[in-house]
Formats: sequence, structure tokens, C-alpha cells
Amino acid sequence: MAQLPTPPRGGFTVDDVVGDFQKLQLHGDPIGFRIGVGVDADLCKHYQGITRHHAADGTPYFFVTHSMNHTSSCGLLECDSDCSDDPGELLVVRMASRPKHGERMRSNKLSAFQDLSDTAPPATDTGILSIRFNDGAWPGWQHVGDGQIVDDVLVIPMERQYPGIDEAGALIFIDVRDPENPVMLKEIEFPMMIGVLAMTWDEVNNNYLICLTAGDSKTLYFYETNTEDLSDPGLSLNLLDTVEIDTDVPQSVRDKWETWQNLDFIRQTNDGRLFVATGDNTSGTDMGADWIRLFEVTRSGDNFNFIYQAERHLKLDDPRMGNAAAGTGYYVSPSGRLLLYTCEHQDNGASDSIRAGEFHSYDVSTSGMPESGRPWVELYWDVEGWDDSSPNKSLMFDHIDFGRDSFLNLDDEGGWAQEADSLRWWAPAGMSIFLYSENNWGGDKLELIGDGAVHFIRDLDGAFVDDNPGNLQVSGWHDRVRSVSMNVIPVGPLRPWVTLTQAMTLASLLDTASVQSGLTITIDAGPQFINSLVNPNSTPILLEPRDGLVYITAP
Repeated sequence: MAQLPTPPRGGFTVDDVVGDFQKLQLHGDPIGFRIGVGVDADLCKHYQGITRHHAADGTPYFFVTHSMNHTSSCGLLECDSDCSDDPGELLVVRMASRPKHGERMRSNKLSAFQDLSDTAPPATDTGILSIRFNDGAWPGWQHVGDGQIVDDVLVIPMERQYPGIDEAGALIFIDVRDPENPVMLKEIEFPMMIGVLAMTWDEVNNNYLICLTAGDSKTLYFYETNTEDLSDPGLSLNLLDTVEIDTDVPQSVRDKWETWQNLDFIRQTNDGRLFVATGDNTSGTDMGADWIRLFEVTRSGDNFNFIYQAERHLKLDDPRMGNAAAGTGYYVSPSGRLLLYTCEHQDNGASDSIRAGEFHSYDVSTSGMPESGRPWVELYWDVEGWDDSSPNKSLMFDHIDFGRDSFLNLDDEGGWAQEADSLRWWAPAGMSIFLYSENNWGGDKLELIGDGAVHFIRDLDGAFVDDNPGNLQVSGWHDRVRSVSMNVIPVGPLRPWVTLTQAMTLASLLDTASVQSGLTITIDAGPQFINSLVNPNSTPILLEPRDGLVYITAP
């Protein structure tokens, strides 16, 4: 059983919040999950928030909130002709196919011969519990907003009682230590609607600090809990301060403030500085202006204010990974890495799945992860694609996913052949990544040598590695890359011809694979059983067991 590190009180923290935020990908890794037992969504009754957590064994989960109230802005088409008000939903999604280390999950929509847009997530990544706020076992509310998890407690803001008064709200505190068996701890009602909130542990005052808002996000209320125990039946909130964005904050903050769909507090490790990370689609349409912004939260006594720090303009299409007007949620991993998750308004993905995205640092640190030491390369559609004011798409290749992704022909991945203009990569010393000008590792070859550090080429048509004139100069590779290799050695065909779709032992594999002298078959992080063969009648041979990879490598 995997064992995650025990988080400190208040959860894991980030060493450099501003720096990590500024390095978040502009175009994330596509992920997805099936609605399973969940309620079908549409543009009117849509998904509202996404929050990542984990079980005791490390299995990752998402808590997806689903607003079910009909608003005057929704026409008949948007609400699929059913425009009644319904009880809101909390969908618990088990991501069973993903690693249990608490770090970056990577895409679960990889297919060696199919575009990401057309690939359904595994059937094991699905909604396994639907909680309806229908005034039965759970309180009755229609609009379930975007919440945050701190110390195994999910706090969700609510609007519009079901049935009941529209202009009302509440905070629902839920124990999610066991994600598949959530336990309601407390409902605190308000005479106003509450759309989004952020929560953090305050080690100075030994209680929890909560910031909440609603509507246009122009008025923010700061509360503290009366106890350090969120499961205390006597839990209540004390109002500390009210901040009016139009009058109380610096102009630099007002200029960057939006009608946020998400607020999450993030703590910095050494000095305890507090930040609030946000997300919204500022265009009002399903495409385009998806922004995330970061503000520092300052406190003097019981008075709060904000300092604008950073922003990133996301690209959430090609393939579709959600909408910042739907669900966004930040997550800090056990190694202190900042991640962002996004999801769409409705289940429009393959096999009626919900399309989502995982956004990690463009330096893709694998510190503290089981796949530490695994090479990766990220290709960018534009020159210096990781820092583009008008973001375009990127494509991530991880060594751990070799054989699950279109390494041999980038045209199988949304027309990526001959499109890369820049890249970033990492590989350990003694290992290289190879880019080829033809499919199936043919044609001219560009070697990216590993030395244990992250490197970049700003422009494949003419730039020094890391912009350092003392390094290799690369030119003539603009829009040329068609396939990618990571030290996996092409070998001859199988003998005799067999179909490797049934479980096979390593010994029987050695009897059927023709391996060149001097090469070895290496088992990596998995049982010695073979489930499938990629490209069985040609090179390369790559075999995929249940929990790892079997591949031909140099000794």
C-alpha cells in the first residue's frame, strides 16, 4: 500500500508561490473522467468546481460540484428543455488509473494511435458517489459552488435553498478523509448567497481563516473559526473584515480583479506568506480568455488587503480541457509542487466523459516521485511557447508513458507533425532524447543530451540551448519534428509470429522476441506479465505490463 507523507497542519506549502505560479503551463495535459453514477450536466445546470484529494492509500480523487439551479440567462436549449430548479450535486470521482504518490497524475487519455480529443479516459476513472443536496440526508441547496479542502475537510459555498429562498447561502463542512464515505460536519447559513471561498489554517491564531464572496466578487468577507477543530459541533464563524474591491484595494488589484469562479488560499513554506489564486473566463464565451491570477493577502490586525503578483493566460482547447468559467482548482503536492486542475461545464468528452486538464510547472520537476529519473520533453507550437502572451498549444512526452503516446508519428496527435517551434526537456546524465524528421524514428536526428538539469531551446530555427552561446546551437529544425525517441532501441521482428494479447511470463517473451546481441530486456516497476504489444509486426518492440513498462534497452 502506498503511503503519502503526513502533511503539516493546514496542508502542504509551496517554497516560492509567485515563482511556481509563473511557471504553470499555458496549455496543460488533457485528462478526463466519466460521470459514472453522476447526474448529466448541460450549459445551464453545469459543473462549477473541481478539487483534488486522495485516500489513505494514495488513490487520487476529484470532488466536482454541480450547480442545478435554472437562471434567467439560460434558454431552453442550454437547459435541454428541462428548466426546473433541481437539488445541487457533489460528484466524487475516483481516478483509479492514476499513480498513488500524490504528485502530478499525467494524462489518462493517451493512445498510441489515436488523437487525445478522441480518446476516452479509462472506465476506472469515474464518478463513484453522487451526493444530492435535496433536503433529505443532506441539506437542500441548488447552487453548489467552488470549495477548498484543508486538513481533510471540504468546505463548499452554497446558494439558493432547495426548496426555499433564493437570496440565501451557506457553508457546508464535509469530512473527506475517506473520499468514498464523506461525512457532513456542519452547515452554517447566511442571509446572502455565497459562490466561492478560500480557507487556510492560521498558525498564529490557532484557527482557520475563510474568505468568501458571491455575485461579481467585488465584496469579500473574512471570517475566522471559533475553534481549531473543524469537527467541533460548536463550530461557528466570527466576521473579521469586509473588503470592497472598488474602494479598499490598490488600483493594481482593481485592474486585475474579475468575477472569479474560484478562490484558493496557498501558503508559502518558510515565511508563511498567504496568497489567493483565482480563475475565470473573462470573455463570457466558451472559448478564449481563460485567465488565472495570483494575489498576496496582507493582514494588519483584523484588516485585510491584496497585492497583485502574477497572471497566466491559459489555452484550454486543442484539445478541450475545460473552461475557467466552469471549474478550476489548485492543489499542492507532497513535494510542494503547485498544480492547477480545470474542467468543462458539461460531459462533452468521448464516452460522455468530462474533459479536464492538469497544469504543472513547465519545468516538470519529478522531485520525490516514483518516476524520478524519467526523461520528458514538451514541444511547443510557437517560439518560446511556455511564455507566450497569446498562448498556443504544447505536447508533453513522458518516458513513463512510452508506448501509450504517439511517439512514432506526431500526426496521430492532433496534427503535431512538423509543427514544433520550441521545446523544454529533462533527462538524467547518460540518457538522451532524440527528435526525428520522419515518422518511425527515421530521417535526420536531433539529440537532446541529458545531464540532470532542465534545458530549453527557445527557437528551433536558430537558438543556443538555454540561450547560452557556449552550448549547442540548433537551427533548421523549425516545423520538422515528426517522431520522438527516448533511448528505446529498435530491434528485429518477433519469431515466431505470435499475438501477445494474453498474459505471458518474461521467460516466454524471451523465447519469442528476437533480441540483438548486447541488448537486454529490462523490467521496470511492474510484474513480469505482458498484456499487450505495440506495433507487433515492426520496430520498435515495446511491451506494457499492468503497472509499468517492459522495454528493450541498452545494458
